[in-house]
Amino acid sequence: MKIFDIYIQKFSELVSLLPKSFVLWLDTNESIEPWKTFENDYKKLDNFFQIIQKKFPKSSLIPLAYIHDPSGFVNDSWPIVALFDLKDNFKIRVYDFGSSKNSPWDNFSYDSFDLWLNVVRVESNSYKEEMIQLEKFYKDT
Repeated sequence: MKIFDIYIQKFSELVSLLPKSFVLWLDTNESIEPWKTFENDYKKLDNFFQIIQKKFPKSSLIPLAYIHDPSGFVNDSWPIVALFDLKDNFKIRVYDFGSSKNSPWDNFSYDSFDLWLNVVRVESNSYKEEMIQLEKFYKDT
């Protein structure tokens, strides 16, 4: 199962605690661009985890997905990370590195992974449509 491949070492004890809908969803390989999961990128997962732990040392936040668009099209190239809040019934917190004065508790949050995923799917469809329109625009010029 992919979840064990992604959340290894420090996170292996947490795998069994993660919402089942998240675990099952990872196996679908659904594209949620511009969001990305940490599939096959433990280094990036660990990097985000370490940064969040330094910024919010008493938190119990575990990264689940991120946006990092160096082109600047999304969030002026600042990363955004979605996090499981282990202290708050796996509520999803969103931390925007472009608004560093805000904490994950000041930004958007979702009561469950499923609610977050539904919003992200809509966001993803809009993003993909915009990318198609931009590509078509540049192709026609």
